[in-house]
Amino acid sequence: MMTRRSFLRTSVVLAAAHASRIALAQTDTVRLIVPFATGGTSDIIARLLGVHAANHLGKTIVVENKAGASGAIGLRAVASAPPDARTLLLGNISTQAIAPHLLADKQYPGIEEFSPLVLTGRTTNLIVVHPSAGIHNWDDLRRHMQGARVPVPYATGSHGGSPHLSFELLRQRMGWQAEHIAYKGAGPMITDLLGGHVKIAVDNLPALLPHVRSGAVVAIAVTSAKRWPGAEQIATLAELGVQDYDVTAWFGVFAPAKLPGDLATPIARAFTVAQQDADVRARFATLGAIADPQSGDTFARFVEAQYKLWGAVIKNGNIRGA
Repeated sequence: MMTRRSFLRTSVVLAAAHASRIALAQTDTVRLIVPFATGGTSDIIARLLGVHAANHLGKTIVVENKAGASGAIGLRAVASAPPDARTLLLGNISTQAIAPHLLADKQYPGIEEFSPLVLTGRTTNLIVVHPSAGIHNWDDLRRHMQGARVPVPYATGSHGGSPHLSFELLRQRMGWQAEHIAYKGAGPMITDLLGGHVKIAVDNLPALLPHVRSGAVVAIAVTSAKRWPGAEQIATLAELGVQDYDVTAWFGVFAPAKLPGDLATPIARAFTVAQQDADVRARFATLGAIADPQSGDTFARFVEAQYKLWGAVIKNGNIRGA
């Protein structure tokens, strides 16, 4: 039997949800926050999909870049916004599944502060070596790492990014000793890689593939479970015998926590339809990305699984925030 207090509480919740629906219906503008600077992959995906999703929503989607603090500034702007679908986030594997563990002591926003709406794309990571290392394939790399008496250095473009964590997961699975060298960006890292100053490196496929094709570096494997479109000649770690290994750098749209389902559904649908557009898929291909529009409970379970996976990897590796 409903008490007066519970009745009033339910009435307040229903009234708030109704007010949110009215607010969304009355506004013509939706803010899509990108927690990084302009020009990066997150920014490109947000702007590309935003235009097409806006057409299906019948509203204008304005992309706003709020960079800083490893994405925390942008995330806080979304987490603190009303759950009325007028403020959205273009998050990724780092902001939603990795940084909350690495930067927990800095009060980095956690996954409980967001409503996952739809996965908007993935790319894979690529492990490469400089030719001077004398490593020509996976077997060579495995023998090199297993025979090392001291930790073997490997480089990525950042501390705590998906390239770093993907190699850390591999290191843990294989029992290797390795030392991570974190650069301030992929550009400086690749410069040192091409110069032979670092011998083993990991980054998103699009950044390294041109150098594989030119012969400047040797491709060892991609981190995804399946071979990647446009790089089908490169084997996966799973094919090479690393069991249950599947790592992709992914992107998705999120809203503030407790967004009502009847507001979440049309937004997820709009971004899902946008990913079916031929121009969008072609542009994704140039980025080395693929569309994978999971939404609803499927996407929520995926985000939770990723959060748990990378939390365990970070804990097992005793990795701390930069």
